[in-house]
Amino acid sequence: TPASLHFERHHSGVPELDPAKHTLLIHGMVDRPLFFSLDDLKRLPSVSRIHFVECSGNSGGESETIIGKCLKRSGKREQVVIATKVRGRMWDGPNGEGLSRQHIMAAVEGSLRRLDTDYIDLYYMHFPDPTTPHEETVRAMDDLVTQGKVRYVANSNMAAWQIMDYSWIAQSLGRSPFICAEN
Repeated sequence: TPASLHFERHHSGVPELDPAKHTLLIHGMVDRPLFFSLDDLKRLPSVSRIHFVECSGNSGGESETIIGKCLKRSGKREQVVIATKVRGRMWDGPNGEGLSRQHIMAAVEGSLRRLDTDYIDLYYMHFPDPTTPHEETVRAMDDLVTQGKVRYVANSNMAAWQIMDYSWIAQSLGRSPFICAEN
């Protein structure tokens, strides 16, 4: 099973993770989160015992593609909470990364395609983008919620003042607030 793959390799407690090899966090199979390498994921038959999956669209979105295939095989999309992220470089050019409206809209379409789903449950702004106005990002993320492509928005790797600024903007504009933070 995937859990035994994890524990055979990392039997001495919390593993040291290489982000290039361990790109997916899965909750629900055991009493603590598990990290899987992409090679482990390719061997997963389905996600029938998984309740929460956090992956990333960054670096080509390979983990999203694998999870999408697992979800399709299981037929249990509605029983799994999918979280993924936007911000990292996905293609060349000035809008190939960041939290601009253009990048967010293109990135979510790529994530939805790779995950083979109509919606993402939790969409993280992976880390700050100093080149994009916060209001532009808040409006773009809220538009995804309004369109039904994203259920909730979240943040990751942000300083407290950045979280407060985004939150104040969302509240003052009547837009979708962050529902969680990850660091």
